[in-house]
Amino acid sequence: MSGPIYVRVTFEPHHRLSGSPTGQLIEVLVEVPFEKARQKAGDSEYENVIDYAALELAETVARTLAFRKIEERLTAEGESAKNLLIPAGSIQIREDLKTRA
Repeated sequence: MSGPIYVRVTFEPHHRLSGSPTGQLIEVLVEVPFEKARQKAGDSEYENVIDYAALELAETVARTLAFRKIEERLTAEGESAKNLLIPAGSIQIREDLKTRA
């Protein structure tokens, strides 16, 4: 059994109508359990297939968290988050945090 896979996801939100960036960057560090990534990878033994599955899982979680955080902030400021677009993020596995056995 191996330890979790840590993935850093960075998003740059854009305004939906104009397409212009908001000037904000949102970074989320996601811990993906090794077994979850392996299941998504179809129980593959290949590390690169498991890592790719971990990236997909991490982006899904990070996108949800990032949108919720932005929505909370905008709501507190009296604005609507419906005009915000979060395009695909920059994703990378944190090699310095890998704890594989």
